[in-house]
Amino acid sequence: MLCQRDPYQTCLRTLVTSCQPYTGKARKGRKLWEVTLEQSPFYPEGGGQPSDTGSIAVLPSPSSSAAQAAPANAAAAVAVVDVQLTEDRGIVHYTTAAVSTGASVSAQVDWQRRFDHMQQHTGQHLVSAVADDVCGADTVSWELHERPQEGQAADESVSVDLSIASLSPEQISEIEQRCNGAIRNNRSVRQRVVVDLTSPDSLALLQSRQFRGTLPSADKMKGVLRLIDIEAVDINACGGTHVRSLGELQVLKLVGLERTKGCVRLKFLAGSRVIAALGRMLARETVLNKALGCGPADHAMIVGKLQAERKEAARTIKALQDELADIQGPELVAGLPETGGVAAYHRPDSDLPFLSYVARAASSANPNAVLLLTTTTGPVSGKANAAQEGAFLMVGPPELIKAAGGKAAAAMGGKGGGRPGLYQGKASNVEKASHAADVLKVAFAGEQ
Repeated sequence: MLCQRDPYQTCLRTLVTSCQPYTGKARKGRKLWEVTLEQSPFYPEGGGQPSDTGSIAVLPSPSSSAAQAAPANAAAAVAVVDVQLTEDRGIVHYTTAAVSTGASVSAQVDWQRRFDHMQQHTGQHLVSAVADDVCGADTVSWELHERPQEGQAADESVSVDLSIASLSPEQISEIEQRCNGAIRNNRSVRQRVVVDLTSPDSLALLQSRQFRGTLPSADKMKGVLRLIDIEAVDINACGGTHVRSLGELQVLKLVGLERTKGCVRLKFLAGSRVIAALGRMLARETVLNKALGCGPADHAMIVGKLQAERKEAARTIKALQDELADIQGPELVAGLPETGGVAAYHRPDSDLPFLSYVARAASSANPNAVLLLTTTTGPVSGKANAAQEGAFLMVGPPELIKAAGGKAAAAMGGKGGGRPGLYQGKASNVEKASHAADVLKVAFAGEQ
């Protein structure tokens, strides 16, 4: 493919050989067309590397009036949002609009995305090779995440799964240092194409110390083996796009370590992703400097202090809630006879744990009481008769709660569940708690 022979060529004038609506499973969440070109500069998804994106611009005919009126290179472009390789190794471009078959077009690759993938893919070869040298770990698999769109929160690190149970901090540090040393030395990166695996030169290459991994199956090679050779570092079979030299990676940073399925997953960023990540970190640092009232060196200390104060405040609030519940619980059932009755309690902007404290104290004062406790959880709209979201808790004799709890909840537009003698959940209109209380009163009267 052209993208393999020269990944730096990102624009090509070619012809559209076919265009048809895409009728398969939804792709990219929009209506698409399948377009094939006489030649393509695009890289199709494969080998762990996402596809290129870009555009296909229809060029006006030299003899047309549009061409005579338009400035040089003027064209109507459609977006290429995905590129895939067919079983017969054809390249299909998924576009956002149709392009006329036979049209002369300019196919343009998104260079920023292409070069980013080149940096990360070459970075993966480098990390895998150095990890093998440092700790004898083979690369089981790898994944190149696409860069998230502006404002999206997503992991943009590249992950490499290594066949080793663990990595020590010293090994991680050595891997990173060796990778950046090779980048500083600007080791060359070139592709080698092997057509005769039995020739002396080919055998010597495949038996060299730098050769790693396994060869692709014969049906995938189609008689041609493509190798990526990082000078004095690594030789590996690969079909992806790569930089010309390690110096183009600029820098590589290991950013995470996970254990998964008996392997270690090492995460890294290379090149522009490191620079972008550093920019985001500095922006967050500036915000934290202002919010915490200190410099970066004191962030951890101040946050630790705030967390300790928060825990202490939570303990104080819990103690005060218990104290308040011990007062309000008995007051709630003070007017009920010993044989029980229905008591309702509402506290705005509270929560179920506090309602539980009140219910516990009330039940201790009158075990036969049927309790309906509610609180609001949503904002008050300010409109008359507006529905108010909230939470509820019902406590009482198990059989009564089992029989009437669901009906009482429904009176408030609510649903819930619980255990014998307790029913709790959320309601869309706790303003109708009085209707729920009436349901419980009817049920209680029926048991007397």
